This record gives sequence, C-alpha cells and structure tokens, in this order.
Amino acid sequence: MRVMEKVSRLKMYKDGKKWVIGATAVAGMLLMQSGTHANADEMATNSNSAANESVNTQDNGLQANQVTLKSASTTVTSADKTAETSSAESATQVKASTADEGKKAIDDKQKQVDDSTSNAENNGVVINHNDTNEIHMNNDNAEEETNKATSDLDKQKADVDKANAEQQANKEAADKANAERDDAINHSEDDLDKAKHDQQDQIDDSKDAGVDTNVDNKVITPDYQDLTGLTGQALLDAMQHNIDAYQNAMKQATDSTNSDTKQLKELTAKYEAALAQYQAEKARVDKENAEKQAAYEKALIDFMNGTNVNVNMDAHTDTDMGDGQYKTMMTADVNSETGEFTLKHDMNDGNSIIGQGVLTGKIIFTVVSNGDGTETITVTGIELYKYIYTNLNVNTANNKNINFHVYDNNGNELFSVAHDGQTSFEKDINQTFNLNQSFKLTPGQQSSMFSFLKIADNWIYNTHGQVEIAFTNTNKAPDLPDYEPEPTAPDKVQGQVTNYSVTQLPKADTPKTQEATVTPYKVTVDPEPAQPAQPTPAQVQASLPETGMEQGIGLSGVGFALLATMASIGAAKKRSKKEIN
Repeated sequence: MRVMEKVSRLKMYKDGKKWVIGATAVAGMLLMQSGTHANADEMATNSNSAANESVNTQDNGLQANQVTLKSASTTVTSADKTAETSSAESATQVKASTADEGKKAIDDKQKQVDDSTSNAENNGVVINHNDTNEIHMNNDNAEEETNKATSDLDKQKADVDKANAEQQANKEAADKANAERDDAINHSEDDLDKAKHDQQDQIDDSKDAGVDTNVDNKVITPDYQDLTGLTGQALLDAMQHNIDAYQNAMKQATDSTNSDTKQLKELTAKYEAALAQYQAEKARVDKENAEKQAAYEKALIDFMNGTNVNVNMDAHTDTDMGDGQYKTMMTADVNSETGEFTLKHDMNDGNSIIGQGVLTGKIIFTVVSNGDGTETITVTGIELYKYIYTNLNVNTANNKNINFHVYDNNGNELFSVAHDGQTSFEKDINQTFNLNQSFKLTPGQQSSMFSFLKIADNWIYNTHGQVEIAFTNTNKAPDLPDYEPEPTAPDKVQGQVTNYSVTQLPKADTPKTQEATVTPYKVTVDPEPAQPAQPTPAQVQASLPETGMEQGIGLSGVGFALLATMASIGAAKKRSKKEIN
C-alpha cells in the first residue's frame, strides 16, 4: 500500500517552460525499481528537507532585505515616507525564470521609474539622466540580472519619489507660510489702513475747525526670525513666530493710531465748543450791531432824503361869535399825507344848533427833499369837492334867509348856496383854483400860517371867517447807534499725532530644488541554444538497466540523487515564487 501511495502521486508539473518530474514520484519509481521501500522514503525525505532549506534561505534573505528597508524608512521625514509608500509595492524582488519574464519585469519597473521621473520633473525636481545600462539576458542569467536591475530601479524610483515628495512638501510649506503671511498682512494692514484713514480724516476735520496738527513718524521693527534655508515645519514654526510678532506690532500701531485720533478728536471738540460759543456770541453782537447800523443808515438816508411833513390847518371867524346866545363854531381838519381837508361850522338860531355844514376839499402841494434833510414845500392849488348841510333842529328864528359863500384868498367866489336851515342837502362843487406858495424848511421848522379860503355864513349875524394852513418839516436826524462790544475769541490749540508703520513681514525663500539621478535600463533577450528533448517517464524506466539487487540499488542511488537535487531546486523556486507573490 505504501508503494501504491507514492505511485498515485506521480505527476508532471510545469515550472517556467520546462517540464520536471516530481521528486517524490521519481523517488517512488526508483524505489519500485530497486524494491527497497525504506531507503526510498528516507531519500525523498532528505531531498525535501534540502529543498525546504534552500527556499527558507531565500525567504530569509527577502525578509532581511525587507527589515532593512523598513528600518531605514524610520529615519526619513513624512515626505520620505510618502515616497517609500509609493514605491513599496514595487520594492519586492521579482522572480524571473525566463529571459522574457525578466525583460517584462525590468520594463515594468523602468516604466514606473519613468512615470515617477516625469511627475517629479513636472514638479520642478532636477533629474540627472545617466547613460542607458544595456543588459543582454538569456534564461540562464534571467533571475540574476532581473533581481539586480529591478532592485536598482526600485532604488531609483524611491530616490525620485523621495526628491519629488520633498520638493512638493517644501513647496507646500513655503506656499502655506507665504499664504499665512499674506493673509496676516492683508488683515493687519486693513486695520491699520483704516485707523490711518480715520486719523487723516480727523486731521482734516481738525484743520477745518481751526486746529493744526503736528505729525511725527515712527517705525516699529518686530523681532523677526531669519527664514533663510528653513523648510517644512521649521519654516512654518518660524513664520508663525514672525506673524505673531508682526500682528502684535500692527495691533500696537493700530491701537496707538486710534488713541492719537481719539485725543485729537477730543481736543478739537473742546476747541470747537469754545469757538462755537464765541461765534454764537459774536454772531449775536454782530447781528444787533448790524441791525443798529442798518437802522441808523436807513434813518440817515431817510433823513437826508426825507419828505416828511406835517400840515396844520386852522379855521376861525373874524367876528366875535365865540360865546353868547348865537355862539357858533368853525373847525378844520386836514390829512398831512393826502392834503384832503374837512371844514365844519354850526348854524345857531339863538335857541339851538339847527344844523351843521361841512365843506370838503383838498390842498394840492408837493414836498421835495433837498438831500440834506431840508425840504421845499410848494402849494399849487385848492380843490373843492362838495358842501353838505345836515338839519338838526327846527329853525325858530323869524329870519330864515340863510346863505353860505366860499371865496379864494383873492376874494373870488368859488361856491354859494341859500337855504332856510330846515332842510338837509348836498351840493357838489368840483372846482379847483391855483395857488403858488413855496416854503423851504429845515428839519423841525414850521412855516408861517397863510390863508387860502374865506368863508361867509350870512344869517341873523353874519359870521365871516377864514381857513389857514402851515407846513412843518418833520425830518429828524438819527442818533448814532449804541454798539455792543465784540466778544473775545478762544486761544488757538495744537494737535499732535504719530504716523506708525511696521517693518514688513519677511517672505519665505523659494525652497532649494531637489535632485535625483536615474539610470535607464534597456534589455535585449538573447536567443537560447537548442535544448535536448526531455525523456518521458516510460523512457526513463526503460532506460534503467535490468541488473541484480546491488546494481539496481547503485543505479537507483545515483538517479535518485540527481532527481532529488532537481526536485529540490524546482520546489525551492516554486515556493519562493509563491512567497514573493
């Protein structure tokens, strides 16, 4: 049964392009041929152990290489780790059994290096290109050349990726540092610019209010760190220190500017209040004095060119009828502006006033100013409007023959009417007669009275009277104004502010350009020499000599050793390939 188990596992497998007989199968065949079971099992076990040791040796080499890479990665920056991570998938040894497999593996690695190189150059990395390393490969040297080339290409890719990562990391750090710098500058400068703008507005307002301002200049220099040569986090930390120092200085400048502006505003407001009070008082005084001056000037003009006149009119009788039984009364009124007058007289029958007569008219005159307060008054005529008689009581006198006459100053009759005194009536006269009487009067001077009408009221007792007029120059020179004294203006004040500026926040330097070197590989697959045909299992069995036990055992030992060695190599290669994959 044991021999049959070995026979049942007889198989052929393909490793690469060669067909190999399984070690255990061949061993079984040899044992069956020799007839010794224990020796065959023992030899198969030994051959498998040898194969396993070979594979383990190669596995240990790979593991040692991987440990070395992992240990090295702990000493690089995060950028280095990024580069190693991107190359980790290709940093494994490649199993190549044939030249074609080796060429494909190297070409794949070369493409990875080319892609990384292109990406790095696009990011500004300087790539130094060595001459092409040409490899001639056949099946015999495929594994060795492939491992050597792919290992070198993995290293090249790692170097390029590391330089690219550092280039990007340094650029990102510089860009971030400068972006944070610009943002800090923009924000801080906006605050200071606004404060300066407000201060300049206040300076202008103060100047308009009469307050001049002295402006001093002061530069604040923060304690900046030198950014030369810094990269990565060191650059970001130094930039943050500088930003903090810059913002503190800008805040100090902004606060000081606002404080100066506030003090200037308060100083100006205080001065404006005092000035406003002075100006209000001055305006009041000026207004009152101006009004007094204007009134004086107007009064003076009116006085110099005045035509102010007062007309005095008097009517009286020449006969003595001012008392007694037949007492009568004659009065006259005149309007100084228009010259219109009213003459009134009573009709007395000895018992009562039976009626009243009214004569109306107008004195025609002109007043001309002489430009010095004197006037020339000229009377040019008299106009009579009408005569109205109003009956008041019954005429008890036996004599009812009443007649009323009006004459000019030359005795010419202008109007007459006869009546009995018992009936009211109205008579229109509408007559004008000329006069030519002139007076030149100084301010306050009155002319002499002159008669212009004569009245005859004939009845029981004739009452003869006359009407006289006189003119008075009423122009009066104005008194000088009593001016109020001017108020005292407030003392001038001087403002003081400081124009603050802050030394500019330094920028991060452009980071140093990273470099890497690559050596391209070109693989040429050489043609393989012709291989002898592989014997089939039947041919192998047939080729075994049919001898006795000693000869069988001897031949079997030699064949088993050869086949065990081949099986060991095949198994080691197969296991190594599986472990790598």
